[in-house]
Amino acid sequence: MFTLFFVDELPTTVGGTYEFANEDANHAIRVLRMQVGAEFMLSDGKGSWSQVVAQEVSKKSMKVQVVESGFQEPLATTITVVQALPKGDRAKECIELLTEAGVDRIVPWVSTRSIGKVQTNLQSLRGKRVSNRVDLGSLKLQS
Repeated sequence: MFTLFFVDELPTTVGGTYEFANEDANHAIRVLRMQVGAEFMLSDGKGSWSQVVAQEVSKKSMKVQVVESGFQEPLATTITVVQALPKGDRAKECIELLTEAGVDRIVPWVSTRSIGKVQTNLQSLRGKRVSNRVDLGSLKLQS
């Protein structure tokens, strides 16, 4: 299984090269320690993907070559998670993790004993870009 990174402009020409230089590229180089020859996937987040191999690695970017490219139709099933509101600033991390896991809809759950507050946790995040993977303007937050 390949590591998946999201890019704004996806290279799809097999054999073509692409300069992978965003926050995810920096993460791949510094944290995952990817080197020349490492294979991974790039996606535009809309179903298109490319399998690439690192050709050159610098401090904050890498030059990659496209090995294979394709398109994945969305799954027929959807995943809904009912999530109790986390306290403090953990709502952002919670939404990021659920979205990375493939959740389609998040239903915030509030009870009389809930510590987290709707106004401070979810309403302040609505419409903001949490990460490269999550655009909260398009994520369905049910109330």
